[in-house]
Amino acid sequence: MSIDHTSLAGEHAPGASTDGAATGRSVRRGRPPLDPRTAPGACSPVWHVRAPLRLDVAARDRAAKEGWDLSTLVRDAVAAYLRAPSEPEST
Repeated sequence: MSIDHTSLAGEHAPGASTDGAATGRSVRRGRPPLDPRTAPGACSPVWHVRAPLRLDVAARDRAAKEGWDLSTLVRDAVAAYLRAPSEPEST
């Protein structure tokens, strides 16, 4: 069975704005960017990182104890790492 989705393109809830014109604002779809200075239409990249189980448990436990979510902990840890001066490699 096939559904003709093109016939549904104009359907919306009665009184609902489809383009934001009723509110005078533009409509942005999806999640908001993490950085408010992000240009319109740009996105925040998603990282997929594997970790050993012990590290995962320890990070999640500490984040929960401190009232953080794991994503915030990882973002802050990477930001702190990047702020630290890099060590030159010994030759």
